[in-house]
Amino acid sequence: MFLSCIALLGYILATFFLQRYLQEHPPEAGKTFVPFISRPFYALLWMALPLLGPLTALLWINVSPLPILLLFALFIILPLFLVFLPWLWWTKVQGTRFFAMFLAMVLALPLPLLVVWLMEQSHRAMVWDSTLIPLLWFILVPPVFMLFLLYFLAPRLLPLPQGEQEKHRRQAAQLLTGFFTRFPKPAIVIREGKMQTRIKGNPFTGTGPGLIITEPENAVLLRGSSDIKRAVGPGVIFTGRGEVAFSVIDLQRQFRVTKEVEALTRDGILVKVPCSSIFQIRGPEQPLRLGHPWPYRKSAAITAFLAAEVNPQGKSPLEAHKARSWIDLPLQLAVHRLKQVIAKYSLDELFAIRGRLPEKLPRLAIARTVREFVKQEMAEIGINVVGGGVGNRIVPVDEEVLKQRIDSWKATQMRKIMVNKGKAEAEYLKQLEKVRGNALEELIDSLRQQSDMLQAAGPDTSMLLITLRLLETLEGIARDPHIEPLLPESTKSVLATLRRRTLENPEGY
Repeated sequence: MFLSCIALLGYILATFFLQRYLQEHPPEAGKTFVPFISRPFYALLWMALPLLGPLTALLWINVSPLPILLLFALFIILPLFLVFLPWLWWTKVQGTRFFAMFLAMVLALPLPLLVVWLMEQSHRAMVWDSTLIPLLWFILVPPVFMLFLLYFLAPRLLPLPQGEQEKHRRQAAQLLTGFFTRFPKPAIVIREGKMQTRIKGNPFTGTGPGLIITEPENAVLLRGSSDIKRAVGPGVIFTGRGEVAFSVIDLQRQFRVTKEVEALTRDGILVKVPCSSIFQIRGPEQPLRLGHPWPYRKSAAITAFLAAEVNPQGKSPLEAHKARSWIDLPLQLAVHRLKQVIAKYSLDELFAIRGRLPEKLPRLAIARTVREFVKQEMAEIGINVVGGGVGNRIVPVDEEVLKQRIDSWKATQMRKIMVNKGKAEAEYLKQLEKVRGNALEELIDSLRQQSDMLQAAGPDTSMLLITLRLLETLEGIARDPHIEPLLPESTKSVLATLRRRTLENPEGY
């Protein structure tokens, strides 16, 4: 009983200090290669050592009929062969087969001899005892329960959706067991479109599956030694042997613009034209849904990535080998097509300042032509072009050309204004002559009518009418604003007096 109490106290103290040690020194992946034969030992060290199974054998010294050394052997051998080795085999830890063969060979001869020797020393026959049942329970249940918790809780350590945790339990358990071997496969997190390696590992010789966690709008391309294997994501992805995270694909709608595309017009003038393109990886025709990954076609993502080009023009020798990403291809093609279309227009036609005004501005027609061409070409490599165009600001590169064009356009407009002014003056003179002719005809008709009236009225009446007409004409002349300042102030009164006297004494005139 005294020994059991001492063993219990030792077990408690050992558990306390071991827990403190493990908190300060958690398991981590090694930076150097770990041999296959050593990996099961590291896994067993981190999974079995916290249980301190051999120390609990001391609690059964006065209870079990078995000798103390045999108890220690059972506390080591039974969990090792019945629990941990099947677990390592199930999680596919490299070196497990050699480890099992090594233990079998080591224990094949010494174990029977040890049992015989212990039985002879104890002078007791090996008979069944009821204390063996709790002994076996105490030996096997703790490691089984620990591995069950590892199997049950492993998926919850990863950001897996609720419906996929059951599906990936084995892979999650393999991932954690591989981490315990100190040489797992890499674990990578995609953050803000960039790959961040959290566990370096080795994708070819590491233990267990690798891990990739992406953002909802990103996918990842996996390559082998020399080829692209598949596109994965968004979400949590377990990678297989030899699969390396190679490139991140942004599934969102992309907008690319360049403000200075230099192109030659039909009349040989170099102009700067802004150009833009809006596109994304082709996907199924379905809207985005909250809580679901970004929809896309994996074949389109691979095709778009493989369409990258190498263009060493204008690059340094160190950058000449770098491929142009698929993100640059739509705008690159739009710029190339824009230069071809601009070459069909003169500078005046681009601004629609001469000739008959078109129904739509040339800029809109150019943008539509470029957009349709790019959309058709990019569809073949898995990119869906949804927009793009040509900017409003189209200007010559040489400012002197712009000044000359402005002067030319000004002279053209002035010529049009002068021509229109001349036409208006000619029309005014034409209408003025027409009005004068009509007025002269009316005056002649009036004089003829008055002459006929005078002839019919007799000599005295005729003289009176002529006198009144003469006075009326003089009064009209005197009222003219240009002549009135030149006349004496009494002119109007004299004429009024003459008119009054003529009307009062017509026979005297």
